[in-house]
Amino acid sequence: MKTARKIAILFFVAVTVVILSALFVCPVSAKDLPRIHWRFVSAYPPGDHEADISIPMRIKYIEEHTGGRFTLTRYYAGEIMPPEEMLKGIGAGLAEIGEGAGNYWSGLEKALDLTFGIPGSGRKPIGDVWAFQNGSKWSKIVSDIFAEHGCVYLGWHDYGPYPIFCSNVPIRKISDWKGVKVRVSGYSAKLLQAMGASTTYIPGSEIAQALTTHTIDVATWTAECITNMGFGSVMDYLILPPFIDHCGGVLFANKKAWDALPEEYKKVVREAEIMAHLESYKFWKKIMSDNINLAKGVGKGPRGYEVIRFSDSDVAEMNRLAQKVVWESWAKLSPRCAKAIELLKEWYSECRD
Repeated sequence: MKTARKIAILFFVAVTVVILSALFVCPVSAKDLPRIHWRFVSAYPPGDHEADISIPMRIKYIEEHTGGRFTLTRYYAGEIMPPEEMLKGIGAGLAEIGEGAGNYWSGLEKALDLTFGIPGSGRKPIGDVWAFQNGSKWSKIVSDIFAEHGCVYLGWHDYGPYPIFCSNVPIRKISDWKGVKVRVSGYSAKLLQAMGASTTYIPGSEIAQALTTHTIDVATWTAECITNMGFGSVMDYLILPPFIDHCGGVLFANKKAWDALPEEYKKVVREAEIMAHLESYKFWKKIMSDNINLAKGVGKGPRGYEVIRFSDSDVAEMNRLAQKVVWESWAKLSPRCAKAIELLKEWYSECRD
């Protein structure tokens, strides 16, 4: 068994033990523990899964397992600080804990892009991704970055697949991308351009209309767009797989506040983070299952679009192309980016035969 695979399995065993033990253990004794209140900042607005489901889940778990002596209040994006300023702001003590996508703060260190994911990274199974982000040499680099800004890195959690390709033209193989106009941003645009696509950016609120009027051929978003944003009623094809099987977010805290926290409370916070990760994984898995099962010719209540899956050979070729056109250029952005790509290649060489 490869080294990375062993690590992934050991991590999942550890997670299972933590979850099972948490279900059967009583809340920590409140008798001699202090009353503490923290501000919990989300990088996202109302309506977002992390802001409205995952963060409240963490808060409930923490409060129940500390006998109500450790309480937290959630703040949406912008209520205390803009998402882009969270790393500096939490480090400065404007709030005690926060959650969001690391690429919000890549202006401070480009290597944080990899915590969210770049094309060709975040490949399933989820155990490999979670172990890489939480228990590898790479996670030590992430911890060092957060420490430099007065924060403590508490863990990575699943955001599901990205980007989801909602198309009005059939894309059945790599060569079919040539000449197709795609609404996309970031590093995914670079990979699509390398495959011959034309890329543009359109705000999220305007995408469904752009598909309807054929201003674009393909739209990209996260997995809930097919139902929640109406893409499913104006698209003809769902193109799989996405460039990243599991992108993700990070949880981090102000270092001074974390250091002052009783060990009993720290343990509960880490348990809550694992619980939230597993809930998010199940949530996004169900969303994608629904997207596929309700498509034309599959399941019940067909939505009218066809699911197209690239062949294994084309997926392998896309990953090779991602390494060439995205990874190599990204590695030049900072010494930590270069080290991250070295570790990423090492990880996948061990995980894959």
